[in-house]
Amino acid sequence: MVEHNKKKVLIVTQYFWPEEFRVNELVRKLVASGCDVDLMTGRPNYPDGVIYENFITSPEMFSDYFGASIYRVKNIPRGKNKFTLFLNYISFAFLATIYLLKNFGDKRYDSIIAVQVSPIFSVIPALIYGKYHKVKVNTWVMDLWPDILSALNLISNRFILKFLTFISSLIYRLSDSLLISSEGFRARLLQLGVDEKSIHHFPQWVEDVMETKNISSTKEFKKVEALLKIHSHLKKIVFTGNIGECQNFPSVLKAIEILKHRNDFVLLIIGTGREEGRVKRLVQDYGLENQVKLLGRFPVEYMPSFYHFSDALLLPLAKDPLFEITLPGKTQNYLYAGRPIIGFLDGEGASVLRSSNSAFVCAAGDHIELANVIEQVCNSSQIELSELGNSAKRYAEEHFLSEKVMDTLFEVCGLR
Repeated sequence: MVEHNKKKVLIVTQYFWPEEFRVNELVRKLVASGCDVDLMTGRPNYPDGVIYENFITSPEMFSDYFGASIYRVKNIPRGKNKFTLFLNYISFAFLATIYLLKNFGDKRYDSIIAVQVSPIFSVIPALIYGKYHKVKVNTWVMDLWPDILSALNLISNRFILKFLTFISSLIYRLSDSLLISSEGFRARLLQLGVDEKSIHHFPQWVEDVMETKNISSTKEFKKVEALLKIHSHLKKIVFTGNIGECQNFPSVLKAIEILKHRNDFVLLIIGTGREEGRVKRLVQDYGLENQVKLLGRFPVEYMPSFYHFSDALLLPLAKDPLFEITLPGKTQNYLYAGRPIIGFLDGEGASVLRSSNSAFVCAAGDHIELANVIEQVCNSSQIELSELGNSAKRYAEEHFLSEKVMDTLFEVCGLR
């Protein structure tokens, strides 16, 4: 990576280590490049909605991250319902704003990076502090608001959506620059009144853990090898990540139900999420206990090993106009893993997979077509699958290695 002069950076993000989000690696890269990083965040409680027990017992252990100083506010946990989730969103925005204005008055930053997943309100503290102290605010747009709320059927009231559209448009327009994780977001942001000159494509990158050498010597590899030994005779299709509405697992399971007569493959689901309980019930209802295994959540360090033992990787995304312009965050790691990808999605994600010449792609929501694609994978030889996997890795190396992607961040945020 190119050497940069030492710069002072403030990052505002509602989610951070020990929660597993891409911002964790961003911070490590900024520190490694020589930046002096302060980070404003909340108490870790994602995704289960309760404060992590090890944080409660030893909060001082979570005040430094690879040299970055961490400041936390006592935001209300997410809980298990929409009301507590709303309080979680609002409490972080309010408390982080007060904390920054009260305690960071004598600090001077060269740049501020606001990490915008859901909710968009988490950007407000960065904007207020940045405008008050005349510091450039760069918003990293990873979820497009309020579109994501409609896509997940979280809000349908048109008056509320209209209000949230106004708030979102204002936040996006007040940001000095927008770093968009999907190129498809650009057109929608222009509709919201954003100046095109402020929009910069900043895709997610291949995570460092994917570049681990000699993974076969790691303890994670040995544990995964033992765990999957029982499936060694089967074609293993692997999904990793959040089990939510976005992934449309009901359609995935309908496709697998069509293939119940086959006994030569298994779908391994690595992760948890709001829809996990529903997926478990559907697996039982459809009688798919032999074809589908939910293995639970594993730390990110285990992912390369799961990919290693897979024959194909499943990338599903529900049918929705927002998802057509979204590139799922796991795409880059999937490609770099060097395995064929089963793309069950539309739009930008499907386009990238087709360009990589590494995937079996079918339309979002079409479970019959997905069943046909899974059969193609099962009927393919290891040589054919390896050729697709090699194409996937080459594409990731050409487009998504962090050294290539991070140059955009340093340029836009003035950190050179």
